[in-house]
Amino acid sequence: MTSIISSLTANQIRSLSTTVIASLSTNDVVALNSTQVKTLSSAQIAALRTDDIAILTTGQISAISVSGIKGLSLSQLAVLDATRIASLGTAQVTALSTNQIEDLDSSQIEALTSSQFGAFGSAQVAALSTADIAELSTADIAAITPIAMSGLSTDDVAALSTGQLAALKTGQIAALKTSQVKVLTTLQITTLTAAQIGAFSSVQVAALTTADIAELTTADIAAITSTAMSGLSAANVAALSTGQFAALKTGQIAALKTSQVKVLTTLQVTTLTTAQIGAFGSAQVAALTTDNIAALSTGQISALSSRSVAGLTTAQIDTLSSSQIEALGSALVGVLGSAQVAALTTADIAELSTASIAAITSAAMSGLSAANIAALSTGQVAVLKTGQIAALKTSQVKVLTTLQVTTLTTAQIGAFGSAQVAALTTDNIAALSTSQIAALSSRSVAGLTTAQIDTLSSSQIGAFGTAQVRAFGSAQVAALTTADIAELSTANIAAINRTALSGLSTTDIANLKSDQLLAITTAQLQALDSGQVGAIIAAYHAV
Repeated sequence: MTSIISSLTANQIRSLSTTVIASLSTNDVVALNSTQVKTLSSAQIAALRTDDIAILTTGQISAISVSGIKGLSLSQLAVLDATRIASLGTAQVTALSTNQIEDLDSSQIEALTSSQFGAFGSAQVAALSTADIAELSTADIAAITPIAMSGLSTDDVAALSTGQLAALKTGQIAALKTSQVKVLTTLQITTLTAAQIGAFSSVQVAALTTADIAELTTADIAAITSTAMSGLSAANVAALSTGQFAALKTGQIAALKTSQVKVLTTLQVTTLTTAQIGAFGSAQVAALTTDNIAALSTGQISALSSRSVAGLTTAQIDTLSSSQIEALGSALVGVLGSAQVAALTTADIAELSTASIAAITSAAMSGLSAANIAALSTGQVAVLKTGQIAALKTSQVKVLTTLQVTTLTTAQIGAFGSAQVAALTTDNIAALSTSQIAALSSRSVAGLTTAQIDTLSSSQIGAFGTAQVRAFGSAQVAALTTADIAELSTANIAAINRTALSGLSTTDIANLKSDQLLAITTAQLQALDSGQVGAIIAAYHAV
């Protein structure tokens, strides 16, 4: 007999009681069209006999509403065969409860499509047994959303086949919790591609064991992001093979924490390419052990960046060999601070090229020890810039040798200040050429001591210009001998300031030449004391 069910409207179907639904014959159930099935409530679906559920077509199954799916009892769900399970839409699959998922048998799980697995939430994935997970195809595994990956238990993750692991997308890898990463076996880790390794975050990398790291290929190591590098433990960093270390990109090197740099072995450090060395920052260089610093090749030393050299500690500099110091070059020497320069030995200084010597900053010059100053070659002294000369401390000037002083150019001599000139030994003063004397600035001449002036020869005295003589004080004028006074030009005589005139003795005045007497200005005459005036008058009468 033909069922009348197919003639009923959707509203009529919706209004049927659960008792009526339960009384429907098999023919009645088969006669339901997809529109009618869609109107069935969860209670109505639950009222259907398991036999009725078993005969529903795939079209009817796919028409069941989301609420209807939720109404399926475990016994009803159990009678759905593989074909009917596969016909469930993604929205229907999403609606399945964890109890319903847990009750699915292996054949039903196997029947689920990749699209259906892609609709699973984390709770639904968590409802799958480890045995269920093991049966999933690589396509099914790859379909699980990154969010749903958290539903995999540690047992599930540990049981993933190498094929399943290889199928995971980078987004899925990135979504793994550290507890999941920790249970991955070394074999599973070696299955991961470089792209998958590159998806790891720092906390995921931190979950890898030393054994795991040891199994990574150079391509895998190179794939770890700069951000994720911070996750490598000190033990993991120290365990990196030279091949793995050589594979690190400059960005990865630059991302190393100082705690990681501290544990680098000498073998690892000597493996670094010049490009890798150049990626180090100042804090990283400062973290290298003195043994590691001592092991650097001259090529590696030359490759250090200016900012990284600034990080060298005095202990590290003390470890550098002379050849390593020489390898720094002028650009790197130019960034050394005074404390770093102070750590250089006399042998180190001797190895510096003239360009490197000229590159030492004025501020860093104070770091040169007295021994280092005294050991500078004439070639090195000759290239010192005026700013470097001006920055010399008096204690440094005091140890300059006569050979060094006579090497100084007029520009260098002109950079001396009064305190520096006063610090020159009398031997050095006596060795100055007339050109060097003439190059002394007025302010520096004021620093000449009476002992130094007493050392000056008449020709040196004669080399002074009017501006220099004008800077003389009375004590300096008093230190001039009668022979020295005789060497002064008329312009120089006229340049002696009124205060300094008190240094002229009556003997000096008596020995003035006629042109020198005539050069004395009215202002100077008025500054003389009575004894000097008397000497002047007598000198005039004697002419």
